Amino acid sequence: MKKALILLGHGSRLKEANESLYSLAKIIKSKSSLAIVQPAFLQLASPTLREGIESCLAQGASEIIVHPYFLYPGAHVLHDIPAIIEAARQDHPQVRIRLTPPLGIDDKLAEIVLERVAEIEKEANLPPDQELDSQQLDQLLSDPALIERKSLEIISAKIQEEAFPIPLRPIIKRVVHATADLAIVSDIRFSPHFYQQISTSLLQGAPIITDVFMLKEALNLSLLSKFRNPLFCFIRDREVREMAEKEKITRSMAAVRKGASLYPEGIYLFGNAPTALRELIQLYRRGKIAPAAVVGCPVGFVGASEVKRELCQTDLPYFTCLGARGGSAMAAAVINALLRELAKTQCQNSQNK
Repeated sequence: MKKALILLGHGSRLKEANESLYSLAKIIKSKSSLAIVQPAFLQLASPTLREGIESCLAQGASEIIVHPYFLYPGAHVLHDIPAIIEAARQDHPQVRIRLTPPLGIDDKLAEIVLERVAEIEKEANLPPDQELDSQQLDQLLSDPALIERKSLEIISAKIQEEAFPIPLRPIIKRVVHATADLAIVSDIRFSPHFYQQISTSLLQGAPIITDVFMLKEALNLSLLSKFRNPLFCFIRDREVREMAEKEKITRSMAAVRKGASLYPEGIYLFGNAPTALRELIQLYRRGKIAPAAVVGCPVGFVGASEVKRELCQTDLPYFTCLGARGGSAMAAAVINALLRELAKTQCQNSQNK
């Protein structure tokens, strides 16, 4: 018997708001034995509850449990949702469809509220950001290493590092440093095997392919040469331009196709083009490419959010940031931080011998 769970949210016109339901569904899937965990929305977004039910049936579900991800039993929970489920039962009498209560009042929710209160109290107890006088500013700006050290100290004090695996903490801090956005931490996503896979590949000298030259230029070339990682960006190649014109695709997509033909197991970095990341995902699904790791941080209001969410639904080793934010600086920060940590580990190991 194939059991499915539909995680039903209210729905929003803001895509970023709806993405949190997909993230929760993925967590639930990883922590349960459920064959299917399907996000759905009551209104303002798709898939709707009825579409979610049909999707579960198409995937072979013989039993469907609908959980309304709502706090209280209001009109939606008491009337609208049961009516939709009853109509689905009439159309599919052979399938058992059940409805759970909403989240309601629970000690665990109270604990989460108190955790959020503790977080804000911790932030309130931090020393306030101080304005520098002219002399202090001159002294600080004359020492780039001091600027970086103080920036990272501020970041460490204001984010919850303990929420991330220890090896990824330097990467998270560097992403915040590159974007100057403390709130971005809540949108960072990565696969469980990302760090191990990309670290091993970097140490083995895996080639790195970027979607744009801006990202290529932002990488630490001295560290890349230390680990002997060849670096490529194909977007300006004549062959790529001709392929794009002939196939009526973007040059970014054509560049990924060329990369796949030459380095199917390379490390792929995206800081600009959603179309390039989408092309890689489709090539992977067709067995045309098997990247060692993917840093997928395309930026933009059209397509970037959806493609990054699609990346999170693959089994690729990936690192990304949900929503419209992203960019070459973010993607470069991930790789440069990794290279620094690997170089530091190698140095420590050599000293211990």
